Amino acid sequence: AAYPPGAHWGILELSHPDAGTALGQQQLVRVVLHDNRELMAGRASRSDIRLSKALPWVSNLHFVIGCDDKGRPYVRDNSLNGTWRNGEPLVREVPCRLSDGDQIQLLSSVDDVRP
Repeated sequence: AAYPPGAHWGILELSHPDAGTALGQQQLVRVVLHDNRELMAGRASRSDIRLSKALPWVSNLHFVIGCDDKGRPYVRDNSLNGTWRNGEPLVREVPCRLSDGDQIQLLSSVDDVRP
């Protein structure tokens, strides 16, 4: 589906695989795009969606979400450790179209978590 500029097109749910810990607390973030603006997610203070610095596998500018010029949502991996959509790894720096219900993961599995 295509979305007009400024339309609310999704909810990004941030969570950590260790439920019950400080990192496991879930928060809902409403993602609103204006005029095809991209939103950056990562640990950097300049990120639009700021992720915890306690997550060492998350890059400062880990991924970008946005809408293309036709209003179709996409995600683009900018990280060193990878980003996945529905369990499939994204190609770094290549936009990947998003559909309703897609999940974006910053780990391929819980086993990837390192102490």
